Amino acid sequence: MRVGDDFGPKMQACQAVLEGGRTLIGFGEIQRWSKKGRSGKVRTEVPQVNRVVQRFWLSWPRADEIVRIVSYKRARVTATERAHMLAFPQREAYAGGHGPTNFTDALESRSALPRSGVPSGAGAASGAGATSGAGAASGAGAASGAGAAPHTATRSRTATRSRAGAGAASSRARASGVSAAAAAASGTSASSGVTASGATRLPAPSGVSAASSAGASGGDGVPFFTFTDVVEAVVVASECVHSDYTYAPLRVRQVVVVKPRFPQLATLLHMPDHGRQLVETVEGLVCKLMEHGVTASRTVGDGVGMEQDGGDGDGNGSDVDSEDSKDMGGSDDGEEMACFEEDAITVCPAAAPPAQEAADAVGDEVEAPHVDLPAAAAKAAVETSLREDVHFLTCGQRCWDWFNQRLCHVTGSVAATFLAFGRQLVRKHAAVAAATQGATAASLRAARAGAPGSSAREEADELAAKAQCARDDAWCDLHHYFIDMFRRLRKMWLGQHKGNEHTRAGTANEPVMAEALRQDALVDSVYDVGLVENRRTKWLACSTDLIMQARLGTVVPQGRLAATTRPMPVELKTMTVPRTVNKHTDVARDVREVFGGTWGWCDAGDPDAFARYVPQCHHRSQLVHQAATFGAGAVVYVVGTTTAILYRMVVFVPPEVRRRHIARLALVAEPLLGWMYSDTPAPPAFIPFEDAEVLVSQHEMWWAVRHHVLRHGPLHPVFQMRAAVVVLYNNLMGGVDAVDRSTTATNSTSCISFKHWEPAVVVTLLHKGCFHNAVRLYRLMCCRRWLEPDTWRDGGGWSGFIRRLAAVGSAKDILRDMAQNVLLTGGERAVSRDSRQQEAAVDRRRGAAANEADVARIRGYRDEVLRAGAKKRKRLLLSADGVAFRKTKQLQHRMTRAEKRPGCAFCYRAVQRPLTPQQLQELSATPEGERAAKRRRLTKLQRKPSGGRSFMQCNDCGVHLCMKNGTECERRWHEGATPPLPRSQDGK
Repeated sequence: MRVGDDFGPKMQACQAVLEGGRTLIGFGEIQRWSKKGRSGKVRTEVPQVNRVVQRFWLSWPRADEIVRIVSYKRARVTATERAHMLAFPQREAYAGGHGPTNFTDALESRSALPRSGVPSGAGAASGAGATSGAGAASGAGAASGAGAAPHTATRSRTATRSRAGAGAASSRARASGVSAAAAAASGTSASSGVTASGATRLPAPSGVSAASSAGASGGDGVPFFTFTDVVEAVVVASECVHSDYTYAPLRVRQVVVVKPRFPQLATLLHMPDHGRQLVETVEGLVCKLMEHGVTASRTVGDGVGMEQDGGDGDGNGSDVDSEDSKDMGGSDDGEEMACFEEDAITVCPAAAPPAQEAADAVGDEVEAPHVDLPAAAAKAAVETSLREDVHFLTCGQRCWDWFNQRLCHVTGSVAATFLAFGRQLVRKHAAVAAATQGATAASLRAARAGAPGSSAREEADELAAKAQCARDDAWCDLHHYFIDMFRRLRKMWLGQHKGNEHTRAGTANEPVMAEALRQDALVDSVYDVGLVENRRTKWLACSTDLIMQARLGTVVPQGRLAATTRPMPVELKTMTVPRTVNKHTDVARDVREVFGGTWGWCDAGDPDAFARYVPQCHHRSQLVHQAATFGAGAVVYVVGTTTAILYRMVVFVPPEVRRRHIARLALVAEPLLGWMYSDTPAPPAFIPFEDAEVLVSQHEMWWAVRHHVLRHGPLHPVFQMRAAVVVLYNNLMGGVDAVDRSTTATNSTSCISFKHWEPAVVVTLLHKGCFHNAVRLYRLMCCRRWLEPDTWRDGGGWSGFIRRLAAVGSAKDILRDMAQNVLLTGGERAVSRDSRQQEAAVDRRRGAAANEADVARIRGYRDEVLRAGAKKRKRLLLSADGVAFRKTKQLQHRMTRAEKRPGCAFCYRAVQRPLTPQQLQELSATPEGERAAKRRRLTKLQRKPSGGRSFMQCNDCGVHLCMKNGTECERRWHEGATPPLPRSQDGK
């Protein structure tokens, strides 16, 4: 569950062993607290604190497994959305009545986490790069790419200056432990999760080692630290770094850390082992980045990589990923987006992973023959083709499981941040080296300035002290920038992003642009898609807008046609401000002149053409990232406004560009995220405690959902995920450790006034304890037969059982009947228990010996009712035979959901209101021959519907009945009650 005040509800479980060996499992749920109940009334009986903990304790066999089962509420999905969504699960995967019939089968068939002795990634995850391990590059082709040229990122000069207190304003998110609401895992207790405070810290992150370069760090590579609370004027280190800067390990003997300016860094450096890991990790990462061609130069080649404009005004915002940009109006912390340098695309890596080369060869050179297939078969063929390269993690976007699975994945926005992050590390490392040289030179000049005490010596000492302060600030800024990345990741994955008017306009325009593409003559099919994960690089993921299949033989050259025969990711961009609309209108005019229409093509390996037809840098980064994730040789870039599509551009992304993109990301992703891909994550020591605690607390739920999806396929789009035992308790008892919903209307203190509090407490305890529990048990006993395995599935499963519980009667009705019986019998048993048992046995024998002729007659009457039209069916069901038919127990009268929503057969009525004086005057003015028709039209206008409508239909009666909370239409109808008469003609 989400953790913290800003991230919604959270669940935590704990376990205690009592005397005698019994185990007690307890769990609590933390939610936002507004000091008001659901009705809006201020609840004075609850302390006014910023959060409320709702908890209850249970003692149940195998309780440690029960509290780890989660259930979810499905989001609303229309039939059209289901037809267009790829990898949408079959109804048997989520509908009621199709699940396991007992607890053991559920654990064996639906368990998400691996059992003890089974390696992570078994089942659907095996062979897909999903095996556990601290390193994220266990899949083939995840981290290779030697010789890759660098990507360039730009940033203003003032952005690299030290920011006072940059780490002090931490997020309000606070972790309180491990999320215990994970899926069931045999042999794993609820308290076995790893918290940040109790986790074993890794000695070094996977993929980063200071030994990768001789002398990168050693015993003398870690300086001694001195901490001070005195905040002096910020001395900015020199930014005049050049592209000829070569890597050399930093040799700083002592660093003064200003704690108010770098609080998180000071906390880490207070622990020697943690500080050593931080220094060694930063040195090793910078060394690897520079080995892969990342330089400290701020120049951008040939205008291809341009600095991000914070107000681009495109409908998807200025962020770089479609899933984030719908909610974010700009990049995090004003950081620059990844840009392409002149040689970043044209230079091929010296070597590529064999598996990746084979996949690229299959995807780019083999042309699939085109065959016209039915809609369902064509969709299945697209899913099969995409599954060769990706795992479908979700079948929707902006749903709970989509937000959950974005954690620990490098999507488009995270990829752009990582690319810029790597370049900034190199720049800051170069700035520290320059500041160190300046401080050394200043110290030498001060030693030679003159005799101690002279004015020249004092001035030189002051300059040397400032140079040392600049060096210390630059060193702290470098390492603080590195650890601050975890805060930024936490904000991107778990933060709230409201977006702006441009993102909202782009989101609203996406269905319009998708429908326009479906009407395009060159497009065969267009599908929606959720979050996908690359099979060979498990941390690589994206959520593209659409997946398209098209016949582009008249658009692209024949030599490149093979890449377009496979399903292609589609990125939709809506321009909303005049500047971007004018810019892309000029591009659309250029496309028409060059290609003779609204379709065109370009190659990502040609930086000039790529920047010409995709002018915005973060759009280019996003297209390359989607091609790398899907392993696609081509992606489609569609640009439009809120009124029309301007142009469509097929962007070919060569294999070397995709491999280069993944290799650059792997350098940063592996040390930062690799430790999360494990059953028991151990955060590296260089991660700030607050960030590690939040990430570890989120890990168990994310890891369980991911394993479940890899084994069983994507979930139905999830609206809300809750612990199953909480849902069970809420549905049966009305709430967790709170006053039940049904006790409000029958509260004893509302019916009787007490002079003293003692009798009020006694009566309240009897009511809310004995009486209320008796009502619940009575309902369960009435519906007990529907819990049998043979009737559970036929009765609609859990949802059908809940409906039957509600149909027994409300708490008020049951308590009223109980009170009436007590009053009528004078407080004595009217019938002994033995008599009731004998009568029940007789009734069972009579029911067992029912006449077959009566059964045949009932079934024949049902067939007659279902064959009749709506009006005749209603007359049949309201007759004497119909009342008996509705009350019969020979039929189940199962309620199922229908496509249409007509009026309820019990409460829906058309009330005829009298004609108004104006209508009567109009009728009198009508000629005599037309007056009858005129009266019928006016009468129809005065007919007003009254009552409810419902999707739920009785399979035996063939009518729709209301089943919402507070309505009794379904129960009263099947009890044989007569529907209420329509209101009088005057409408009163």
